[in-house]
Amino acid sequence: MNLIVIILFTLFTNPSNSELMDTVTFELSGVVVEEDTGEPLTGALIQIKGLENQFYTDFDGSFSIADLASGTYDIEISYISFESKELKDIQLDPQNSHLFVSLR
Repeated sequence: MNLIVIILFTLFTNPSNSELMDTVTFELSGVVVEEDTGEPLTGALIQIKGLENQFYTDFDGSFSIADLASGTYDIEISYISFESKELKDIQLDPQNSHLFVSLR
């Protein structure tokens, strides 16, 4: 019985557990389409300010970015011969992790 109490105490008071909770990551997904027609834009560039990686939409205009921490991000979406769109101060978390973007 004492062993169980010690284990539970260690689990709930260990600082690394709170660090683990702070580093929970999620996946951001979305779709980029042409504003007038609704057609998906294959190869649209998605850049998240502060991250070095660049991400591109697939054949269906969809994208998926893994291992993001919850927080506020500035996101820029661009495509050749279309106006770029900058989304500023977007609050992303596991409950708000899907974007629908239209470009013209």
